[in-house]
Amino acid sequence: FIVAALTFFSFFGLSSLLAAFIAGILVGQTFEHYHIFTQIRPLRDLLTVVFFVFLGLTVELGFVVANIFPILAFVLLIILVKMIVILVIYLLFKFHSRTAFALAVFLFQIGEDAFILIFQGLTSGVMRQDTYNFAVSSVLLTLLLTPVLINYKDKIYLNIRKFTKKYLTFLEQYIAFKF
Repeated sequence: FIVAALTFFSFFGLSSLLAAFIAGILVGQTFEHYHIFTQIRPLRDLLTVVFFVFLGLTVELGFVVANIFPILAFVLLIILVKMIVILVIYLLFKFHSRTAFALAVFLFQIGEDAFILIFQGLTSGVMRQDTYNFAVSSVLLTLLLTPVLINYKDKIYLNIRKFTKKYLTFLEQYIAFKF
Protein backbone atom coordinates (compact mmCIF):
# COMPACT_ATOMS: atom_id res chain seq x y z
CA PHE A 1 0.00 0.00 0.00
CA ILE A 2 2.91 2.32 0.68
CA VAL A 3 4.27 1.79 -2.83
CA ALA A 4 0.82 2.47 -4.30
CA ALA A 5 0.48 5.62 -2.21
CA LEU A 6 3.89 6.83 -3.27
CA THR A 7 3.05 6.40 -6.94
CA PHE A 8 -0.35 8.03 -6.42
CA PHE A 9 1.26 11.14 -4.95
CA SER A 10 4.28 10.89 -7.20
CA PHE A 11 5.35 13.58 -9.58
CA PHE A 12 6.65 10.91 -11.93
CA GLY A 13 3.15 9.99 -13.12
CA LEU A 14 3.55 6.27 -12.52
CA SER A 15 0.39 4.21 -12.70
CA SER A 16 -1.06 2.06 -9.94
CA LEU A 17 -0.44 -1.00 -12.16
CA LEU A 18 3.27 -0.33 -12.04
CA ALA A 19 3.04 0.24 -8.28
CA ALA A 20 1.30 -3.10 -7.81
CA PHE A 21 3.97 -4.78 -9.90
CA ILE A 22 6.77 -3.24 -7.80
CA ALA A 23 4.95 -4.11 -4.57
CA GLY A 24 4.57 -7.71 -5.75
CA ILE A 25 8.29 -7.94 -6.41
CA LEU A 26 9.05 -6.53 -2.96
CA VAL A 27 6.65 -8.93 -1.22
CA GLY A 28 8.08 -11.86 -3.16
CA GLN A 29 11.48 -11.19 -1.63
CA THR A 30 10.29 -11.54 1.97
CA PHE A 31 10.33 -14.69 4.08
CA GLU A 32 6.57 -14.49 4.60
CA HIS A 33 5.69 -14.59 0.90
CA TYR A 34 4.43 -18.21 1.10
CA HIS A 35 1.93 -17.29 3.81
CA ILE A 36 0.91 -14.12 1.99
CA PHE A 37 0.47 -16.05 -1.24
CA THR A 38 -1.89 -18.60 0.34
CA GLN A 39 -3.98 -15.76 1.77
CA ILE A 40 -4.32 -13.81 -1.48
CA ARG A 41 -4.55 -16.72 -3.93
CA PRO A 42 -8.36 -16.43 -4.37
CA LEU A 43 -7.95 -12.73 -5.05
CA ARG A 44 -5.20 -13.49 -7.54
CA ASP A 45 -7.45 -15.91 -9.41
CA LEU A 46 -10.24 -13.33 -9.55
CA LEU A 47 -7.89 -10.60 -10.74
CA THR A 48 -6.52 -12.92 -13.41
CA VAL A 49 -10.02 -13.21 -14.85
CA VAL A 50 -10.48 -9.43 -14.65
CA PHE A 51 -7.12 -8.92 -16.37
CA PHE A 52 -8.00 -11.14 -19.31
CA VAL A 53 -11.47 -9.61 -19.62
CA PHE A 54 -9.85 -6.15 -19.66
CA LEU A 55 -7.35 -7.36 -22.23
CA GLY A 56 -10.08 -8.83 -24.39
CA LEU A 57 -12.03 -5.59 -24.25
CA THR A 58 -9.03 -3.49 -25.28
CA VAL A 59 -8.21 -5.55 -28.38
CA GLU A 60 -9.92 -3.97 -31.36
CA LEU A 61 -10.85 -6.78 -33.74
CA GLY A 62 -11.31 -4.36 -36.63
CA PHE A 63 -7.72 -3.21 -36.25
CA VAL A 64 -6.45 -6.78 -35.97
CA VAL A 65 -8.32 -7.92 -39.09
CA ALA A 66 -7.17 -4.87 -41.07
CA ASN A 67 -3.54 -5.38 -40.02
CA ILE A 68 -3.33 -9.15 -39.72
CA PHE A 69 -0.39 -9.58 -42.11
CA PRO A 70 1.90 -6.97 -40.49
CA ILE A 71 1.00 -8.38 -37.05
CA LEU A 72 1.76 -11.95 -38.18
CA ALA A 73 5.02 -10.85 -39.81
CA PHE A 74 6.10 -9.03 -36.65
CA VAL A 75 5.17 -11.99 -34.45
CA LEU A 76 7.09 -14.36 -36.73
CA LEU A 77 10.10 -12.05 -36.61
CA ILE A 78 9.94 -11.87 -32.80
CA ILE A 79 9.63 -15.66 -32.53
CA LEU A 80 12.53 -16.33 -34.87
CA VAL A 81 14.87 -13.74 -33.35
CA LYS A 82 14.17 -14.72 -29.75
CA MET A 83 14.39 -18.45 -30.47
CA ILE A 84 17.65 -18.08 -32.38
CA VAL A 85 19.23 -15.92 -29.67
CA ILE A 86 18.13 -18.29 -26.90
CA LEU A 87 19.19 -21.33 -28.91
CA VAL A 88 22.64 -19.88 -29.60
CA ILE A 89 23.13 -18.93 -25.95
CA TYR A 90 22.28 -22.40 -24.71
CA LEU A 91 24.36 -24.07 -27.42
CA LEU A 92 27.33 -21.92 -26.41
CA PHE A 93 26.85 -23.15 -22.85
CA LYS A 94 27.18 -26.69 -24.24
CA PHE A 95 23.57 -27.78 -23.77
CA HIS A 96 22.34 -30.61 -25.99
CA SER A 97 20.66 -29.24 -29.10
CA ARG A 98 17.30 -30.80 -28.18
CA THR A 99 17.40 -29.22 -24.72
CA ALA A 100 18.45 -25.86 -26.13
CA PHE A 101 15.62 -25.97 -28.64
CA ALA A 102 13.09 -26.91 -25.94
CA LEU A 103 14.24 -24.00 -23.79
CA ALA A 104 13.98 -21.67 -26.77
CA VAL A 105 10.39 -22.83 -27.34
CA PHE A 106 9.53 -22.24 -23.69
CA LEU A 107 11.02 -18.73 -23.68
CA PHE A 108 10.19 -17.22 -27.09
CA GLN A 109 7.00 -15.34 -26.19
CA ILE A 110 6.73 -11.75 -25.15
CA GLY A 111 5.99 -11.74 -21.43
CA GLU A 112 2.79 -10.64 -19.73
CA ASP A 113 4.63 -7.72 -18.18
CA ALA A 114 4.69 -6.16 -21.64
CA PHE A 115 0.98 -5.42 -21.26
CA ILE A 116 1.74 -3.16 -18.31
CA LEU A 117 4.50 -1.36 -20.19
CA ILE A 118 2.39 -0.96 -23.31
CA PHE A 119 -0.55 0.39 -21.31
CA GLN A 120 1.79 2.77 -19.47
CA GLY A 121 3.09 3.99 -22.83
CA LEU A 122 -0.46 4.64 -24.04
CA THR A 123 -1.60 6.46 -20.91
CA SER A 124 1.51 8.63 -20.78
CA GLY A 125 1.07 9.68 -24.41
CA VAL A 126 4.29 8.12 -25.65
CA MET A 127 2.39 5.61 -27.79
CA ARG A 128 -0.45 6.17 -30.25
CA GLN A 129 -3.61 4.05 -30.21
CA ASP A 130 -2.63 2.21 -33.43
CA THR A 131 0.77 1.31 -31.98
CA TYR A 132 -0.91 0.18 -28.77
CA ASN A 133 -3.32 -2.08 -30.69
CA PHE A 134 -0.46 -3.50 -32.76
CA ALA A 135 1.68 -4.21 -29.69
CA VAL A 136 -1.16 -5.73 -27.64
CA SER A 137 -2.17 -7.94 -30.56
CA SER A 138 1.42 -9.10 -31.05
CA VAL A 139 1.96 -9.91 -27.38
CA LEU A 140 -1.36 -11.71 -27.17
CA LEU A 141 -0.61 -13.74 -30.29
CA THR A 142 2.78 -14.88 -28.96
CA LEU A 143 1.13 -15.93 -25.71
CA LEU A 144 -1.53 -17.88 -27.62
CA LEU A 145 1.08 -19.60 -29.81
CA THR A 146 3.19 -20.73 -26.86
CA PRO A 147 1.14 -23.81 -25.83
CA VAL A 148 0.81 -24.91 -29.45
CA LEU A 149 4.55 -24.75 -30.08
CA ILE A 150 5.30 -26.42 -26.75
CA ASN A 151 2.95 -29.25 -27.67
CA TYR A 152 4.69 -29.82 -31.02
CA LYS A 153 8.26 -28.96 -29.98
CA ASP A 154 9.61 -32.48 -30.55
CA LYS A 155 8.11 -32.70 -34.05
CA ILE A 156 9.42 -29.26 -34.93
CA TYR A 157 12.87 -30.15 -33.59
CA LEU A 158 13.03 -33.34 -35.67
CA ASN A 159 11.90 -31.49 -38.81
CA ILE A 160 14.53 -28.80 -38.28
CA ARG A 161 17.22 -31.46 -37.80
CA LYS A 162 16.09 -33.22 -41.01
CA PHE A 163 16.22 -29.88 -42.84
CA THR A 164 19.72 -29.13 -41.56
CA LYS A 165 20.93 -32.64 -42.47
CA LYS A 166 19.61 -32.24 -45.99
CA TYR A 167 20.30 -28.59 -46.84
CA LEU A 168 22.67 -27.19 -44.19
CA THR A 169 25.18 -29.99 -43.78
CA PHE A 170 27.87 -27.69 -42.37
CA LEU A 171 25.53 -26.65 -39.55
CA GLU A 172 24.46 -30.24 -38.92
CA GLN A 173 28.09 -31.36 -38.72
CA TYR A 174 28.86 -28.55 -36.26
CA ILE A 175 25.85 -29.39 -34.08
CA ALA A 176 26.54 -33.13 -34.21
CA PHE A 177 30.24 -32.62 -33.45
CA LYS A 178 29.88 -30.07 -30.65
CA PHE A 179 26.61 -31.03 -29.03
